[in-house]
Amino acid sequence: MTKKRMFITGGAGFIGSNSAEYFAGKGWKVTVFDNFSRAGSVKNAKFLKSLKRNIQMVKGDIRHDQRLLDKEIAQTDTVLHLAAQVAVTTSVSYPKEDFEINALGTLNVLEAVRKSKNKPALIFASTNKVYGGMEGIRVRQLQSRYAYETYPFGINLWIFIHLTVVPRELPINMFVIIPGFMGLKRVFSGNLVFMARGSLELKIKVGLPGLLSQL
Repeated sequence: MTKKRMFITGGAGFIGSNSAEYFAGKGWKVTVFDNFSRAGSVKNAKFLKSLKRNIQMVKGDIRHDQRLLDKEIAQTDTVLHLAAQVAVTTSVSYPKEDFEINALGTLNVLEAVRKSKNKPALIFASTNKVYGGMEGIRVRQLQSRYAYETYPFGINLWIFIHLTVVPRELPINMFVIIPGFMGLKRVFSGNLVFMARGSLELKIKVGLPGLLSQL
């Protein structure tokens, strides 16, 4: 049986190295892709090597090494994209560098995924900073996860609607991808477009008053 292959950008970071250890322990063949620029990344890489599991180290930068990304991602089944500039303060002090890593670098990874004949799945880790302060959000614990009581259909849908809705009556077409599709269907009328690796995508066409009345 062929081993599953996992490619992790930023794989020598905190989350990346723990993910590499986890998937290697599950029998995956793991490739860690990192430029080793952050504090602790070299130490994390040494730790992963000490495990003597099927973990390969590749030094590269998602901003510049498109050919290397293409080559490695063409051989993988799943891409876990964790390489990022994560500090808000740094993004203010060095906005160009922040953009090149987080926007251009992500685009380069996506381009490598798009060109791969293997069609790997992509897992992208965002940041809680995109949501701002959430002190007033009520959360309840379910059997296997947590759920927002305040936003039962997810924070992403709420933000998407608020970014796209204009204050006048107008039929709109929009795409949303959320795991809780069946809950959404009870509120909006829509058609199932396709299923993609655990997520369901809906194409929804509604008038704005009807949409806003559900929020």
